[in-house]
Amino acid sequence: SLQTYLNAMTYPDRTVYPVASQNLKDFYNLANVYLDAVLHPRAVEDWKVLAQEGWHYELNKKSDPLIFKGIVYNEMKGAGS
Repeated sequence: SLQTYLNAMTYPDRTVYPVASQNLKDFYNLANVYLDAVLHPRAVEDWKVLAQEGWHYELNKKSDPLIFKGIVYNEMKGAGS
């Protein structure tokens, strides 16, 4: 639907998932997807989810230093600046 809003925002102590839609069916579908992700996280069963989404080390070349990467890591860096 074109009248739908969804996002995720990470704060130092929480992550919020605002959802809005003028179409009730779309709203319930989006809320269901988000609630499923929050209440039944894949990271509990699959360690690779947190390794990818949380933070991880990355090395491009042997001579380069290790660097931190990850979606949540980058969001938290932005929240702290």
